[in-house]
Amino acid sequence: VAATYLVLAPVGYAGSRRLVVTRLAVTHPSLPHELEVLRIVQICDMHIGPHISPAWLARVAAAVREARPDVIVVAGDLIDDYARDVDLYAATFGDLIAPLGVYVIAGNHEVYAGWNDVRPRLEALPITLLVNDGRVLEHRGARLAIVGTGDPESGTVVSGMPEQYNSA
Repeated sequence: VAATYLVLAPVGYAGSRRLVVTRLAVTHPSLPHELEVLRIVQICDMHIGPHISPAWLARVAAAVREARPDVIVVAGDLIDDYARDVDLYAATFGDLIAPLGVYVIAGNHEVYAGWNDVRPRLEALPITLLVNDGRVLEHRGARLAIVGTGDPESGTVVSGMPEQYNSA
């Protein structure tokens, strides 16, 4: 078992550092024509912390910029273990911009890292933090809602979340 772990652990770690960019063209009969050309970049589960290579983070940021998004959404677990990990996010991604905004939705790791310390650090960035909140965006005359929830399974009371989402 130990030998298998010693062989597979490095392979798993290397695979987790692989950058995967997936481009999707989404169509739907009820999708307004004005939204068919909307470019949304979603980043999720980066788990930024001292164990993450700055070079890998720079590759992710370059891929986001290269996509020339209209909207950027960071969907949970942007940091890993500590509130100070937000500073690592800010150093690489803090200058990302998109015409319709940059939205961050907290995940369970933001809660585990100490939400009361994480939240003000995120709010200091040029982003819109969505915790059980949303925004309606307009693009070429069509409207699109961006909505972010909290982490109801965290077992931690998270300020700014309605009581039904806190499972203390």
